[in-house]
Amino acid sequence: MALKPRQPVPALEFDLLGGGRWQLAGQHARTFTMLVFYRGLHCPVCRRYTSELNGMLEEFDKRGVSTVITSTDSGERAEQAKTHWGLDKLSIGYGVSIEAARQWGLYISSGRGKTSAGVDEPVLFAEPGLFLIKPDATLYWLSVSSVPSLKCDYRIWPSWRGFRQRSYARRMVSDLCCRCPGSGGWHAPIPEYCDGCPA
Repeated sequence: MALKPRQPVPALEFDLLGGGRWQLAGQHARTFTMLVFYRGLHCPVCRRYTSELNGMLEEFDKRGVSTVITSTDSGERAEQAKTHWGLDKLSIGYGVSIEAARQWGLYISSGRGKTSAGVDEPVLFAEPGLFLIKPDATLYWLSVSSVPSLKCDYRIWPSWRGFRQRSYARRMVSDLCCRCPGSGGWHAPIPEYCDGCPA
């Protein structure tokens, strides 16, 4: 299924480590819900970018971005990833069905034994994807990949390091949150950081 910006995204829900169930319909983020699909415990590349995101979570929180990561892994494997990868801040889901992953436009791969991390790949698993979803449950932005790398550099977004310099911060948040009215686009959810916004 091909998802398109400004169009509603599919319904989604899954269990969370620590208890509870995450439902997209129950999210009330001020600016965006950031939904990140990672491949699973077997993926050393996923370890790198989820760990990076874990370290930046507070900065996204400050800007009204609610973040969750999930996968088609089992709860046991997700718990191992949380422990071994040091994901102490992220909300981590598990057990997304292959059918649901396909509805979100994710690529599906079949397992081929142990990876370089020494962990067996599942029989089937979803490849990575990242989605920014607006409060009205429509899609703002997405990145999906058919290989382990998500091809998404969080540094173009409001990382703590980037926001040390306001000019750099303004450019990054402008890229993330809007196309300014002067260019015929939409008004920024965070106008104080957006170059060209009259607010």
